[in-house]
Amino acid sequence: MATARARRLPTPAGRRAFAWLRDGGLADPQVTRVVRPVAGRPRWSPQASGLVADEVVGVFATVTPPGNPALPRAVPASLPAAARRFLPQRPPPLAALLCELADPEGRERWHLGGWQHCWPALLPSHRDVVAAQLLPWLANRSAGVRGAGQLLPALAETDGPVGPGLTLGLAYGLGARDPVDRAAAVDALLMLASRHQLEGPALGVELAALASLGLVQVGRVVPGLRDAARSGAPAEVWTITAAAIPGLIPPAVPRPPRAVPDLLALAAEVAGVIGRCPPIPELTAITRRGGSSRLLTESRRLHHLLA
Repeated sequence: MATARARRLPTPAGRRAFAWLRDGGLADPQVTRVVRPVAGRPRWSPQASGLVADEVVGVFATVTPPGNPALPRAVPASLPAAARRFLPQRPPPLAALLCELADPEGRERWHLGGWQHCWPALLPSHRDVVAAQLLPWLANRSAGVRGAGQLLPALAETDGPVGPGLTLGLAYGLGARDPVDRAAAVDALLMLASRHQLEGPALGVELAALASLGLVQVGRVVPGLRDAARSGAPAEVWTITAAAIPGLIPPAVPRPPRAVPDLLALAAEVAGVIGRCPPIPELTAITRRGGSSRLLTESRRLHHLLA
C-alpha cells in the first residue's frame, strides 16, 4: 500500500521514496536481547562520604543494522559513471541512521525532552528497533522518571516485527512504578492482542526473568494483566502467565519473588474462563511439598484445575 501511494507522488523526493520502497525499503535489522552489568541507583555511602552506585544487572537489546540495506539511489542510474562522480552523494535516510545508533544504555543519561515520543513516527515499520533503542528509558530505572510507558501504545500502533525490544518494553511497562505507565502498557498489550501480534509466551518468559533479577515486581504486574484479561484478552493473559510461572517457582528460583501467589491465582482465574488449558508440568513438584502456605495453596489449586 505504501509503495502504491508513493508511486503517485509527483515530486523528485516522491520518486526517490517510491524507488526505495520498490527495491525493498529498509530491511529488518537484527534485535538481540543482552544482559549487562550497569550502575544501580545512587545511594549515600557514609564510608565514601558521598553518593555511590552499586553494579547491578540490566536487560536491554542491541540493534545490528542490516548488512545490505536498500537505500535510495544517490543519483539517477541513467547518468554515465563519469558524470556520477561529480554529483553529491545523498546521506542515508534517517530510518537507516536510527538503526546504527550505538550504546543504547548510554541514552539513559540523555535529556530527551519529550522527543522520544516522535521516534515511532520516524521508524513506523520497525517498532522493535525503536523499542530497543529506548529500552533504558522504558526500563524506568532512573529515580523519578515517569511517562515512559505512554510510548508503548504508539509503538503498538506501528508495524514491524515484535521481538526482544518491544517485548522487554512491555515487560518493563507492566512493572513500572507509575500507575499511569502501567495502564499505558496494558493498552499496548490489548492493542497488540487485537491485531494478533502479541508474543504472549515471550512476554511471560521476560516477566519471569526480570522479576527473578529484581528488575520488575510481580505485585505491580498482576493487576495490569488482570485488567487485560477482563478487557477481552483472557487467552492472551493465559499464555503470558503460563510462560511466566515456571521461571518464578522452584527449582527455577530458590525463593519465589513476592506476589507469585497472586500470579498463580490470576492464572487459575483466566484458565477457568478459557477452559481446557494445558497443564504446567513445573507445578507438579511444588504441589507435592508439605505445608499450607499461600504459594502451595494456589499452586495446588491451579494444578488441579489444569489436570
